[in-house]
Amino acid sequence: MAELVLGIGDILQRLFLGGDSETRWYIKVIGYQEDRSLLVTTPQSHGKLSPEPSDSGES
Repeated sequence: MAELVLGIGDILQRLFLGGDSETRWYIKVIGYQEDRSLLVTTPQSHGKLSPEPSDSGES
């Protein structure tokens, strides 16, 4: 299996699938514990926290 190599400051795309649409947010790696966990920024839109999509597909 290939290794994923990430560094502090790398940009990731968070993707939610469900309902009739796909919701994508860009988040930044701010820390990690090797082989255990990944710490990223909270998704934001226009400087405000983006809400989690609901089960009904609304965002």
